[in-house]
Amino acid sequence: MEELFLHFRAAGRPRLPRIVAAIAALPDAPRASRETVRRLLKGETISQWQTVDALLQALSAMANQDPDRQRTDDYDDETTYRSYLRQLWNNDIDGVEEETAALEMDDPWATSQVTPPRRPGGYAPPSDPWATSQSKPTAPTQTYSDEPPF
Repeated sequence: MEELFLHFRAAGRPRLPRIVAAIAALPDAPRASRETVRRLLKGETISQWQTVDALLQALSAMANQDPDRQRTDDYDDETTYRSYLRQLWNNDIDGVEEETAALEMDDPWATSQVTPPRRPGGYAPPSDPWATSQSKPTAPTQTYSDEPPF
């Protein structure tokens, strides 16, 4: 989300209808609604790579930038904006933590342990009480005494 938002700012923070129109003007672009674009920019969805890539292309065109240009001034690093966003997108899909992702992007040959996905079949964090199954409460154990209540 942060990477897409940088491109959004570079494009002059265009309105959602303008972004959707720019995506629709791309050749072979996927259909993207205003809600999809809004949710992508807010980090509320991951979406398909084709949609994320189309959003990157549209925002880059509005900012008069090439999404395939080199991301840094480092001559040894040939990472483009598109390849960097694709790596971030893959890491989010796979549930890779930020520390591990940073290590992999700095050194793609590093042998690092990839953390498992956050939750099979969904993107809700484990701290969400509605996303996890709760065990059924058990009946409290009661003891009876022979003493009368009065």
